[in-house]
Amino acid sequence: PLTTTTPFNNLMLNATNLAFIALKEPSTNYYDVSGPVETMASALGNSLRNNAGSEYRSIVSLHGAGSTTYLQLKKGTTPYTNGQTQQSAAFDLSLGQGRPYLVQGVTVIHGESDQVNGLSAAQYEANLVEWQNDYQTDARAVTGQTNIIPLFTGQMSSWTAYNYATPTTAIGQFNAARNNTTT
Repeated sequence: PLTTTTPFNNLMLNATNLAFIALKEPSTNYYDVSGPVETMASALGNSLRNNAGSEYRSIVSLHGAGSTTYLQLKKGTTPYTNGQTQQSAAFDLSLGQGRPYLVQGVTVIHGESDQVNGLSAAQYEANLVEWQNDYQTDARAVTGQTNIIPLFTGQMSSWTAYNYATPTTAIGQFNAARNNTTT
């Protein structure tokens, strides 16, 4: 990992979701790869805090699962429910400390498994729109906020490694971002 300390007093939940701890990448990874990994979480949290001013802190959580399709991550699945549990815990802990809490965005690196399984670009776009809407609806129910909560996707480019002629999930990601700016 690159982020082994937190330069901006940003936070993440501990393993039991009962307390905040300093935001830094874990010494072990959540994925099926050798060695620790750097997620986009720490860099994003630190970038947001660096640009927002000293009165703000980012709280980052991680609840994904590697090598899974959208159907294995969407609302109603264990990873999605884990994310909602983390969100509620962070909201309650923040309020308990007298601090405001807003969900500013959801980040996801996803698409390889759906590409491999032959999902069309149009269906992947629809899945991303549904995913963003579900996260936004559930976050608003907890926090009472009304702003748009964007879903930030990592542009999936590994389709060439699988020898596909068309990057269906990458096109779906692009179209979701282009066609759905007001949800």
